[in-house]
Amino acid sequence: AAVIVIGALPGVTLGALQVGGGGPGQSPWYLYEITNVGAVGFFANSNHMGSLLLVAFPFAVALIARTQMSRSGNGLAAPMAILGAAGCLLIAVGVALNRSLAALALFVPVVFASILLLRQGSRHKRWIAPVSIIAAIICLAILTGAGLRAELSGGDTSSFVTRAEMWSRTARLVAES
Repeated sequence: AAVIVIGALPGVTLGALQVGGGGPGQSPWYLYEITNVGAVGFFANSNHMGSLLLVAFPFAVALIARTQMSRSGNGLAAPMAILGAAGCLLIAVGVALNRSLAALALFVPVVFASILLLRQGSRHKRWIAPVSIIAAIICLAILTGAGLRAELSGGDTSSFVTRAEMWSRTARLVAES
């Protein structure tokens, strides 16, 4: 669990640098010439980064849940809980910066399903739910931003144009073969 969370965090950091740099073509932090706008991290497609973040979130919560189950005193409980909590927060920020509509839509159900990993009556359940709700509000605030507003309202047709071009080329290649 720790490896997955630690592996996702550099992608979130790179994604924040990408968004802060002004987008593809302007920011030197994008690794690919053809890429999506938003925090794509080490990927070229925002949905792929969003999928990584959605998968990593339950593992971050599992690190917190692990500290509840093992009171063995091996010295790793507190660092794992801190990694889990930091992972939850940074992953929520990563999903918000990612601009993948699928990741934004799936984030809230993933958060609430992940809370089920915690023991009943856990004090962590009391703070993860409000933090998750705040993260959802942040995601909704980002949804109202100019870039996603255009995507949601149909004003951004770049995805449709590139898909139409892709399908026309595919159809031509199929006809030629």
